Amino acid sequence: MIYPSSGLASLLNLRWLADDLLTSGQPDADELCAVAAAGCEVVINLGLPDAEYALVGEQALSESLGLVYIGIPVPWQAPTHAHLLRFIEVMRETEGRRRFVHCAANKRASVFVALYRILALGWPEPRALADLAQSWDPDEAGHSLSSRNLRRDALKEIWLFRGARRPARESRPECARPDWHRRRRRDAA
Repeated sequence: MIYPSSGLASLLNLRWLADDLLTSGQPDADELCAVAAAGCEVVINLGLPDAEYALVGEQALSESLGLVYIGIPVPWQAPTHAHLLRFIEVMRETEGRRRFVHCAANKRASVFVALYRILALGWPEPRALADLAQSWDPDEAGHSLSSRNLRRDALKEIWLFRGARRPARESRPECARPDWHRRRRRDAA
């Protein structure tokens, strides 16, 4: 992967997670211009628009730079599964475009991206949480952004939203192996 770096190095907690995805803390106007110059097409802001760290006029500046701006204000002390579900929806809608996800310090952004990868893309937790661990560990900090808390609530909401029933294997104890039926057929042959 080749990542443009000109002007981006000053972004707080910058993380290039993929060719089409970077995260950081709150950009200033010059950094937002650098984000656009790096080829980003979508800005997803998880910070609060009226917070002291917020960039005044961020949406207008983003749009003047040709960026699609999407604000999902997630309160630092009170993130909900509804916020996460909206984020997952936005990530799906903007798939295939280079996205810049940010909040104040790349904590909400990194947790939400990790959970998106687990819940929507089916990534194994250790792989999805590896990038998050480079920034901070909300589970260890006991923060309400704990991936355990949000993941549990989001899974419930996703199942309700889809109108689906939980697959039988999810009700099995963790020690049950999901591939037991394959082994039985192989042994019987």
